[in-house]
Amino acid sequence: MLFKQLVMKKIIFSLIFLLLVFCLLSCKNNNTVTTTEDEAVAAPEVKSIFINGDSIHYIDVGKGDPVVFVHGGLGDYRTWGAQMDEFAENHRVIA
Repeated sequence: MLFKQLVMKKIIFSLIFLLLVFCLLSCKNNNTVTTTEDEAVAAPEVKSIFINGDSIHYIDVGKGDPVVFVHGGLGDYRTWGAQMDEFAENHRVIA
């Protein structure tokens, strides 16, 4: 019985530790400063809509058939930054 409790505590501690590491690695450092005018123009405009008294922020770029990117529970529209540029060449991208 004591052995099972120790094993369960170790498993729970390991899962909590992995979740914490995942959360820390998911954070981005957005303290970088863009100095060129081209980089400032390339940043897409963040739009907002209000539904039931709450705001939802999104990005809508490109033209063509729409592709919608939906992030997981710990992300936001920035999760898809690398993929959005590629898809926006031929599609309307909403994230």
